[in-house]
Amino acid sequence: MKRLASALLLAAGTFLATGVFLISTSATAGAADLCNNTNAGAVQNQPTARNMACTFTTGVHITQIVTYHWNGGRGKPPGTLGLKSNATGHVYGPYAATGSSGSGGAPNVNWTANVNFCVPAGGYLILDSDFATWSMNLQSAYRGFVIVRGDTSPCMIGKFPIGQPPLTLPTRPPAGPPVMATPRPPPPATARPPAAPAAAPCYTNSGAIAAVGPKPCFGPPGTMIDVFILRATTYVPYTQVHFKNVPVNGVPAVVIAPLAGSSAAGSIMTVAAPAQLCLARSNSKWQVWLANATRELGEIGEFTIISCP
Repeated sequence: MKRLASALLLAAGTFLATGVFLISTSATAGAADLCNNTNAGAVQNQPTARNMACTFTTGVHITQIVTYHWNGGRGKPPGTLGLKSNATGHVYGPYAATGSSGSGGAPNVNWTANVNFCVPAGGYLILDSDFATWSMNLQSAYRGFVIVRGDTSPCMIGKFPIGQPPLTLPTRPPAGPPVMATPRPPPPATARPPAAPAAAPCYTNSGAIAAVGPKPCFGPPGTMIDVFILRATTYVPYTQVHFKNVPVNGVPAVVIAPLAGSSAAGSIMTVAAPAQLCLARSNSKWQVWLANATRELGEIGEFTIISCP
């Protein structure tokens, strides 16, 4: 599909029978896309992978953050957007977003925060206040759709201090009518993400409170596995991971390993793949269950052990 001159956000849902639509969003004058993972595939709610990450090789001046909430054509009243430094944990924002309509007049599918601040070079997580309706798909590696716009020269000459408080910038009127892509059927509702490619998240149950991945989904004993906490519950802190395999040499097995890190929503906890997973042969898949000190809290993904002795 030919790429539009202005940045495009999807306006399609997994259950749309009529196909995929593209919605043009207004960009601040002189700004360019510094980070953009949107694509023309059908979308689903609630990213199962870690928040979309943007990496800047130099200091950048950010003027706009846009995320997408198709939510089955219902949209979502806008909340807040922001960035979080991977290196320091510093949060820029949250900044109040405004909503704009999408294909067929679907309300509040585009969330836009017009901002005015600079960040140093490095990696940043995108923060969206409504993870449950944030749109994602396989092509975005199951991360939420986002566009970050801005430029580099103002920060390079020191015109804007790093982390300057937000300033509302003028926006252009909405672009013309939506452009419809070639219709295509949605993927089956029961389709699972691939478990092995390093760029994709590990399979997780719908509605799970945490997700294994986005990587690694497989590895040798000792591999550090990310566990992304989607939401907190009354059963925090989460302290254990239970690996289950049925059968292991004909006998069901459960291997328990300690979980490290914060149980807060949006946090990344870690667990080392135990050597006992090699009770099964190499390339055996283990179910991963989240637990606290007293109970299991549900299956959150899968891990495949490889390179066993």
